[in-house]
Amino acid sequence: MSDKVRMAFVGLGRWSDQLAAGAKKSGRIEIAGGLSRSGEKMAVFEKNFGGRPMKSYEDILADDSIGAVVLTTPNSLHPPQAIEAARSGKHVMVEKPMALTTADCRDMIAAAKEAGTVLAVGRRHEPPRRARPANLGVRKQAQRARRTRRCDDGGARV
Repeated sequence: MSDKVRMAFVGLGRWSDQLAAGAKKSGRIEIAGGLSRSGEKMAVFEKNFGGRPMKSYEDILADDSIGAVVLTTPNSLHPPQAIEAARSGKHVMVEKPMALTTADCRDMIAAAKEAGTVLAVGRRHEPPRRARPANLGVRKQAQRARRTRRCDDGGARV
């Protein structure tokens, strides 16, 4: 028996591909497959990441060999999909925003707690704004301005 978590990706596209690439590199996850309304996207996902095209979300939830689902679907679908997955014993990862209302967020959390599953909310990691290259020049200018002393005659000296 493998220690890897078998994971299905729901809502295939650019972001799910990035997450699947990271999952594949981790060595801890086996990609079970992907689900999309587009047969073409499912075929490309299978070619790039393995697994198999999934027939329906219900099939993913019924498959006891799948331990987790990654939902890269529209934000409005996160609550019902995550709650169904938790009730089916699947761990869930959604992207931010977790849901559109705090009530939906609470319902998702409660379903995961009740089922004893993990509900993870992903977020793209970006460097802080102050450290982004485009902002470093502005930061340097601000530091110079703080070092500049105004004189009585309106001129500036550094």
